[in-house]
Amino acid sequence: MREGQNHAKPVLSRPHAIAVADQHSHLNRAQKNVIEDVLSSPDRVQGIQGFAGSGKTTTLTVIRSVAEKQGYQVEGFAPTSRAARQLNDAGIESGTLQGYLARTTNPGLREQRHFYLVDESSLASTSQMREFLSGLVPMIACF
Repeated sequence: MREGQNHAKPVLSRPHAIAVADQHSHLNRAQKNVIEDVLSSPDRVQGIQGFAGSGKTTTLTVIRSVAEKQGYQVEGFAPTSRAARQLNDAGIESGTLQGYLARTTNPGLREQRHFYLVDESSLASTSQMREFLSGLVPMIACF
């Protein structure tokens, strides 16, 4: 993951990301900070941590919308089909991480305008995450 630090073009500039977050008055300060950080980060991999019910999915819905408006194809993955369904319910096209790895012959050749969200990433095996992150090109937020 360190190899991905400062190697991606941010989705938005920091001032623009702040302005976008501030447009969502229904979000609390922590959620707005996550939006600002994820959208303006030059890092390829980011982690989002929060308690159940803290609004992570609501926050990711805003991030998805902004990334799509900037030309990114947003996809979600999860280690379980239940978690993938929850992402789908939030409007994020999702499937299982294992299913993605099984159908992707060369994960290192992913298109550059992808933004991947991995839900419940701590439940994925180390080998699954290593395979997913190998040859990393797109932006990824793990939560």
